[in-house]
Amino acid sequence: MPEKRGLALQLGATHAYAPGEAVETIRELTSGGVELAVEAVGSPTVMAECLTAVARGGTVVSVGLPAPDRVLEVPALAFAGEGKSLLGSYMGDAIPRRDIPRFLDLWRAGLMPVERMHAPCL
Repeated sequence: MPEKRGLALQLGATHAYAPGEAVETIRELTSGGVELAVEAVGSPTVMAECLTAVARGGTVVSVGLPAPDRVLEVPALAFAGEGKSLLGSYMGDAIPRRDIPRFLDLWRAGLMPVERMHAPCL
């Protein structure tokens, strides 16, 4: 969504691309791919694109929650042949007792503007 890409840039992202241009642009800017890609929308298509965007030995972390009936199809060679990893992160792998005070401190310091990052469900 263009408005979310714009917000990401306002909040400190250095680059934000539309889905159809992201992988090719990332691979060009980084001379072959990034070390780490985070998928946060729960889309198997985006997960597969992230695997394409990471360099040999790179890691994709999926924090998005896809619908239960969605299937991820990726080239098997991406793992053993290219040394890539795909990790899941349920609920951000948070430790609430540790993390919530940190998040509140960041918010109070103006470094985590949660009120600008929350998007209502459409």
